Order: sequence, then structure tokens, then C-alpha cells
Amino acid sequence: MQWLLSDQEICDTGEYVSLPNLPFPIEDVPAQAQAPALPPRYYGIAELHAGASIPLGDSTWQASVGPSPTVGGVVGGAWQGIAVALAVDFSPLDVHQGNALFPERATVESLNRLRVLAMVGYERAFGHVLVTARGGIGVDYLDARYQDLAQGTTTNESDSTVDLAVELGIAAWLRVGDDISVGGGLSLPIALRDQALQPATVLPLGGGSTDLAIVIGLRFESEHR
Repeated sequence: MQWLLSDQEICDTGEYVSLPNLPFPIEDVPAQAQAPALPPRYYGIAELHAGASIPLGDSTWQASVGPSPTVGGVVGGAWQGIAVALAVDFSPLDVHQGNALFPERATVESLNRLRVLAMVGYERAFGHVLVTARGGIGVDYLDARYQDLAQGTTTNESDSTVDLAVELGIAAWLRVGDDISVGGGLSLPIALRDQALQPATVLPLGGGSTDLAIVIGLRFESEHR
């Protein structure tokens, strides 16, 4: 309701009535109080990253593979700081000559790793900086292509393994727009293998492999609801 700035007002019967004298101007009284805004509860997440994967852990893995590029992405959502996401990473691995993963007579063409993880984590903002911590479990797929020279004949060979994958990581993101952030992170991708279940003559990793992944990337968020 909007009050007239005069000392009289029209009532419902059409008659003029006098307004009471108030110690403050009527126009200073808000017509309708504004309800406080609710804090954001749910928002979608999409991340793209690239960096390097450095072999750690198993001695066979360290002696056979060098630092390699890695690219990937994350898609998911968060509710009151608890995040759930699907992560995918791809690494074309740099294989050393004279490595222990392939036969001595083999010429390595490629060794690629694809990792798919279901992840949960926690997110917290400190001003314009968002810190995230996540853990995940999934599968680690290694695909090997090589040429094998046996008895003077060269043949094209391939082998692959599927291992249990776990990963722990932390990242920091600086907000540069309404829904865009830039940042980077560290993670420990770990592949666990039961050699009795996968007695591969190629890619003999024993208990598996461990890496240190260092990445930078972009993060996008949907409208907070």
C-alpha cells in the first residue's frame, strides 16, 4: 500500500480522514520488507585439465615409464559443499627403451592409459578462492601396441590390462568470472593389480603402479540454486 504524502487520506467510504502525527516521515517506511536471500545449495560442476603424470612407487613402473602428459575432465554437482562427480583421464605414456614391461626384442609403438573414476569430495570457499579435496575409485585401463621380432619375423602385437584404480587429490581454484575459475591441483593416481588374476607376459606390474599428477585447468559452475 502506498500512502499519500499529505495530512489526509481517503478511506474505503470515500470520506476524508486525518492521519495521526508520526515522529518520522511515512515515506521512510518500506512498503514491503525484503526477504533475506537463501544461501546457494546446489550447483553443477564441469572441469577441464591438463598436466603431467610422474611415475612413483613400483620400481618396475619407475624404470619403464617417464613423466608423461595427461588430459582429462570432471562432470558432477555439489550440494552444500559435498561434491559427487565422474572423472576421466587419458595419458599417452612415455616408455623407456630397454623397459621391463615389454619383451627385449619388442619395439614399442604406444602405451596408453585410460582412467575412469567415481569421486566424492568436499569444497569450501575462502573469498575468491575455492579449495577442493576428493577421493575416488574406478578402473585403470592400459593398452599396449608393439612390434615383436621373433625368429626373424616381425609381427604386430597388442596387450591390455584392467586394474582397480583409486585416487586422492586436492586443488585450488581462483574465481575470474561469475561461473568460471582457473586453478591447479595435485593427485595420486594408484592402480592395484592382482597378478594371479592377470598373469600378463606383457605389462608385468606386480602389485600395480602409483603416479603423481600435476595439472592446471578451467572450472565451470552452473547457476547456484
